[in-house]
Amino acid sequence: MRSLNAALQKVALLKGGGVTILIRGGTYFTDKTINIGSNDNVQRLTISNYKDEKVLLSGGVKLDKSVAKKVSSNIYQIDLKKAGITDYGELQQHGHRNAVAAPLELFYKGQALELARWPNAGFLPIGKVTNPGIKDKNAGDGQGGAVFAYSADRPAKWKKSDQVWVAGFLANGFANDNVLIRSIDGKEITLNAATAYGVKRTDEASPFRRFFFYNVPEELDSSGEYYLDRATGILSLYNSGDLTGDLFVSMCRTPILSLTNSANVTLTGLEIGYGRDMGIYAQGTKNINIKNCTVMNLGTVGIGIGKNTADKSLYKSYEELISFDRTLAFVISSCKIYNTGAGGVFMTGGDRQNLLPGGNVIDNTEIYNYARRNWVSSPAIFLGGVGNVIKNCFIHDSQGQAIMYWGNNHEIAYNRIKDVVKEINDQGAVYTGRDRSSTGTRIHNNLFENLVSPRGYMVAAVYIDDGSGGIQVDSNIFKNCGSVQGRLRFGAVHINGGGDNQFTNNYFLNCGLAVSMTSWTAEKWKALMETKEMSKKLKSDVNSNSALFLKRYPYLKGLASNDYRPGPNKFKNSLCVNVSRFSSNKLVLDSNTVSFSKDPGGVGLKGIKQINVSDIGLRR
Repeated sequence: MRSLNAALQKVALLKGGGVTILIRGGTYFTDKTINIGSNDNVQRLTISNYKDEKVLLSGGVKLDKSVAKKVSSNIYQIDLKKAGITDYGELQQHGHRNAVAAPLELFYKGQALELARWPNAGFLPIGKVTNPGIKDKNAGDGQGGAVFAYSADRPAKWKKSDQVWVAGFLANGFANDNVLIRSIDGKEITLNAATAYGVKRTDEASPFRRFFFYNVPEELDSSGEYYLDRATGILSLYNSGDLTGDLFVSMCRTPILSLTNSANVTLTGLEIGYGRDMGIYAQGTKNINIKNCTVMNLGTVGIGIGKNTADKSLYKSYEELISFDRTLAFVISSCKIYNTGAGGVFMTGGDRQNLLPGGNVIDNTEIYNYARRNWVSSPAIFLGGVGNVIKNCFIHDSQGQAIMYWGNNHEIAYNRIKDVVKEINDQGAVYTGRDRSSTGTRIHNNLFENLVSPRGYMVAAVYIDDGSGGIQVDSNIFKNCGSVQGRLRFGAVHINGGGDNQFTNNYFLNCGLAVSMTSWTAEKWKALMETKEMSKKLKSDVNSNSALFLKRYPYLKGLASNDYRPGPNKFKNSLCVNVSRFSSNKLVLDSNTVSFSKDPGGVGLKGIKQINVSDIGLRR
């Protein structure tokens, strides 16, 4: 067969045992989703590369570099229309909890390039806000767009200011936005649409409010930038020197591969990338194995598992994946996922109502640069449902969170998490929040490294937010974690309001503050727990008052009598080395906390167990 689709059609005619599709080395382009679908007639289907040959299932077109014209010392141009490419997609508003398919993107030497922007690095502060842009945010005519000032003369020379976009943190450090500009009048910007939190001025207490401009042809002046004239189809690329690497433009607007109601399927040895949406989408599956695959250079998520819907647009936010699809035994192992726009793997599965585990596993997988387009709520791994596992993964180098989890009884173990949560405020590398019924997860034997905001923002390695609790955190190493600069301080661990959390045998190394906690008043608890959102989570998504839940989580008993206050957070057998202060809150209970100014050098410590670092991270 000359295509994977043709081979799958042949498989559909077969009956009996296992079937293997072997793919010879090469690049296989598709502009439509390849749907593996139900394969009920065979016991197992394996799709694999042939004898370690390099196989790329590409949602993008490889451009012929010979047609690139050098129009200046550092700028090349390619006429996409002459190359037969006329579908450029569209730039759409996106950001916090809102993921959309990317427009056509350009990749060079396997890296995603950036639409021409200013400034080339860093951000601009937000000046005086005359309209916050939230009153009429549902208005179809866009009248809800904010109006705010900025201090720069540069935009005065831009000829197409109505095609310029802004990106940044316009109000809160945990919510980034990408919005089209309606107009630039002098030094005042009017946005074309409202945002979830509006726009607020940058001040000393809120340095995280900041933005930059992009999609500006006059700012094509730095390596790694490009600009597409959508009227003419001329693609311009800034590159010093000759074009020596491959050029791809993304084309496929839907997932490259789809596993829908599939069972007993293995994908191995494949590269999947260069699409505008996901690499792999799975729904209603059972016994799926993805191993030794590379998933990269995508507009949204690398692998999305679990949404149970007929919506053809698939998912727009992680909240849609909390709809508890009962995916079972989905295993991702020894893979590499990188350069994705809005997250690495979104996985849910299991039966929360009955606390039946999904048994889905992400193992021995490296994930990095996974939040190119959506910096927040686009983690390397989103985990939902009940009874799923993340182990021996290496998650690193990204603006966003490493793991966001909701649901029950997950295991997050033996992972190495390094250099993430770089650009956001009030977030954690491993994060959960705002759901008392989402409990019972264990986080153990992980290594957290260099999780300190370079800007002094509030970041933590483990963040239990908005009243959540009942999490067991043990035998982890926190090395150089927590925000220790400026006025906004988090510890390596931060707890916002919640309780009933157990922390045992954790090491805190070179942390300014080990533990921070925000205490809640009775009024704040009442205000949150009596919202429709909390009622849905506690009574509809699951029944937190059921005999099953109360037997498994006895600390939830008070919810039935509207006693919302949780039990204490307990820390036991903690080792601190070069830690300025253990806790910022007297309600944090600790026992047998042992502190040293420098590494004790393997001295036996009563009650504190040794953590074997060699077991953490990728297994080669």
